[in-house]
Amino acid sequence: MKPGEGNPVANYEYYRECFGDPEKLHESDNNPEVLAKKLKAEGKKTPKIFMACGTEDFLLEPNRAFHKFLTDTGIDHVYEESEGIHDMRFWSKYSEIFLPQMFA
Repeated sequence: MKPGEGNPVANYEYYRECFGDPEKLHESDNNPEVLAKKLKAEGKKTPKIFMACGTEDFLLEPNRAFHKFLTDTGIDHVYEESEGIHDMRFWSKYSEIFLPQMFA
């Protein structure tokens, strides 16, 4: 993504503020794959990871790819997929599942 661009979630400026310089993102701790590998290499415990994505969500393929990465890397996580899009209806359904686990 370049300045002035965006996607259905946010614009370039938002992503830059959240993740830093896009040119350096792939090698930084703001990249969850880099951070996960680093924690594992240092023998540190990774946080509990719960992922849920709708089968009609525009982010489905990136979620599947990250799930595969976590599986291949041996990082414990929960991944769920079900019908839905990137909206509050889907998030509300999975919040009811995730929140009790988060505080258990």
